[in-house]
Amino acid sequence: MSDRTPQGQFAPGNPGGPGRPPKARELAYLAVLREAVSLADWRAVVAQAKADAVSAGYGEGEGATRDKARRFLADYLLGRPAQTLHLDRGDDDVSDQYDGYTADELHAIIAAAESGAGAGDPAAAG
Repeated sequence: MSDRTPQGQFAPGNPGGPGRPPKARELAYLAVLREAVSLADWRAVVAQAKADAVSAGYGEGEGATRDKARRFLADYLLGRPAQTLHLDRGDDDVSDQYDGYTADELHAIIAAAESGAGAGDPAAAG
């Protein structure tokens, strides 16, 4: 018996996974990571990343592995960059483009942009 439906959803009666670990455990692991990686260590990682970025030609093997390790460290030590949405028509100030919309229409535009739908058309958003 499969634990998934033909559409890939969990089937009825599936207990699901263990879920996210408790926050205290997550914080303990993060503290260990921060203790293990000093600023000098991070400086060396950044220097190597710069050298790798400037040099050309490493393949999928060692270079890809180093890149994944640097991303892991950066994500946990610095946090991921904030995702932003920049609206620009290119021909005038973007704020002028949305002056005539109500708050509800603006929220619909934002929701459509976040879902990948037609961001510039409030009718498409909702």
